[in-house]
Amino acid sequence: MNNRILEQQKKQLIKKAEKLFGRIYPCLNKPSFNECFTLTKDNGLIFWFNTEDNSTHMVSSGEVAVYDVVTLEKLQKNLKSLSDEE
Repeated sequence: MNNRILEQQKKQLIKKAEKLFGRIYPCLNKPSFNECFTLTKDNGLIFWFNTEDNSTHMVSSGEVAVYDVVTLEKLQKNLKSLSDEE
């Protein structure tokens, strides 16, 4: 994929996420949004980000789909329940 096109797609996805969710932040401990993208096999692009409530979301290029992946609280509960089972 052409670098210029890729950079344009990244900017579009960041703007789309901001429009849908307001204030957004890099996912997990990533220092910048540039590290929050995944390129798919079919040259699609996925942008992962967090919102103010620490939940992780994504938007993708093409048909833009928005998913609530997991909240930090849900993840912590799941990890705790797994460790309690051991």
